[in-house]
Amino acid sequence: MTFPRPRLAHLAAALILAGTGAAIAGQFPQSLVPELIGVEREVCKSAVAYGKRFENYLDINGDKRVDIVLDYRDTNCYPNPDVFCPSGASGACLLKAYVADKGGWRKVYEGRAKSWSIDPARSVLIIDGKPLQP
Repeated sequence: MTFPRPRLAHLAAALILAGTGAAIAGQFPQSLVPELIGVEREVCKSAVAYGKRFENYLDINGDKRVDIVLDYRDTNCYPNPDVFCPSGASGACLLKAYVADKGGWRKVYEGRAKSWSIDPARSVLIIDGKPLQP
């Protein structure tokens, strides 16, 4: 797995343009930036590189609105690449999920997960084989 150079400055610039409304693909919501930076400072304590599969914009609760899944498996903390995945990329990694709620975001999951997917028939987030009940 390769990781791009840290892109926090690019992310910050995009966030200013994104506003606080519902995210559209490629635009990280500004209201979630403080939490993202907090995780970097608390867990990584250094620069973080975000891969292409870190931000996932999809409907995870069937309400036809864009929700967000942050998959820390596709990040790299310098100089400790496994800080978000203590057992390596094949083990359980930090995962966060947010649903669009009243013009903002509500966190519905934060924890370690080995795998996740979407049940396309029901637009339900499946974490380690179990459906999430937000």
